[in-house]
Amino acid sequence: PHTVTEWFVPGKEIETYESMKELKDKIGYYLAHEEERERVAESGRRACLAAHTHKHRLNFIFSKLFPHSPCAV
Repeated sequence: PHTVTEWFVPGKEIETYESMKELKDKIGYYLAHEEERERVAESGRRACLAAHTHKHRLNFIFSKLFPHSPCAV
């Protein structure tokens, strides 16, 4: 199984947490730092649109189903 940190950079494109305390601390931090919050959100949005759309997933699936075919969505 994959984890979200394999596709997005924590602290740059996404935020993660390992405990409720860490979650609360990060919520407080980002509520107090609007520009940083918006920067992470926009970076995550760009990363998602660059590599994680339905088109990307379909191309991946077709490449596995038909490995010798040049088909692309």
